[in-house]
Amino acid sequence: DICDERIKIHEFVENPYHLFKNANEVIVCSKKEAFGRIILEGMLLKKPVIATNSGGIPEIIIHNYNGLLYKPRKYIELAEMIKTLIDNTEHYKLLAKNVYEVATNKFSNKNYSYKMLKIFKQTQTFFSPPSIWRKKLYLSKLLVKKYQLSFRD
Repeated sequence: DICDERIKIHEFVENPYHLFKNANEVIVCSKKEAFGRIILEGMLLKKPVIATNSGGIPEIIIHNYNGLLYKPRKYIELAEMIKTLIDNTEHYKLLAKNVYEVATNKFSNKNYSYKMLKIFKQTQTFFSPPSIWRKKLYLSKLLVKKYQLSFRD
């Protein structure tokens, strides 16, 4: 049977890196997923992602750009998407290219640090006691130095 040859379901593995590295794609079947770190890990390994269109997943995956989204519990739709990636190597390659680009640009340390710096700037004078404000200022200076960010941004 072709499914037995191509699809492998594994039990829990403490360190799944070797499974990710050898997988063709990452499939996330969660009914609700807040962020989906597993998605980002797969993206960094250039693995197209098929995931449910629920929770925070649509903030990470743009359907047909850097992955495929299906409605929760619609397993026929999921099966069709798996088959599409198996049969259409050009689409697979395009998704693989785009997942890595999104992961390295949108979810980089520098990008997150920039967003944190903006939040710190917005909140430091209005809501924080002086001791917390000093900690935020210190962290902000570290982010600026490490990622060459600007307080003016």
